[in-house]
Amino acid sequence: VLAALAAFPAVAETLITVTTTNDLVDGGDGWTSLREAINTANAGSDDYRIVVSGSTLFLYQLSGNGDNANATGDFDINAPGRKVSIVATRGFDLWASDYATINAYGADRIFHVAAGTLVLDHLILVNGRAIDNGHGSANGYGGGVLAEAGTHVTLSNVAIRTCSAQTGYTFGGGLFVFEGAEVTIEGGELTGNYVVGSDGADGVLSGESGGAGCYGSGGALYVTIGATATVISLAGALTMRY
Repeated sequence: VLAALAAFPAVAETLITVTTTNDLVDGGDGWTSLREAINTANAGSDDYRIVVSGSTLFLYQLSGNGDNANATGDFDINAPGRKVSIVATRGFDLWASDYATINAYGADRIFHVAAGTLVLDHLILVNGRAIDNGHGSANGYGGGVLAEAGTHVTLSNVAIRTCSAQTGYTFGGGLFVFEGAEVTIEGGELTGNYVVGSDGADGVLSGESGGAGCYGSGGALYVTIGATATVISLAGALTMRY
């Protein structure tokens, strides 16, 4: 039995504590942002547990769509064969909320899971907006979270609120799951999320019909054929830990 266990050694888990709510990348400032923590996890060889403080608000300051290297816009998870967990904790502050909030202010979607496993625990994701599909196409997929083929995403007591997919054909305002991806939802809520397809083109000549508009589907959640979504519970309201 010991020989069998040795053949499959456990992957080490590295802990990173986020120490600033600013969305910055500056290795010399003495602070660790959420984006910097994700960059470290993407470049590493271990599993990573990233801890953020409850009652904090993380804002987008590095705007820009279409980047998949976690330099701008959405937070890109690219950890093949490994797990990245982002967990909110109240720490020693008994007056703090259990939840940390990430507000994208419509700059981009919030999380793009390109490879590996992402676990989100006690987070509130607000105002993500997808205007592409993660691959350069101008069709909005997954305003809160976009899970690529082969990835695994677990949302544990996570609220995805007022996120949207816009531009072109749009799918999954809150969450989009590509074929071959697996998503598990344990508690939390999906509220106020929506999709908006692009308008059709105007007619060129008087009396001429305009072009057809683009449709959208899955305001809260869109699961493609061949993907797996397991909803263990969806409370509709967040519950606090005691």
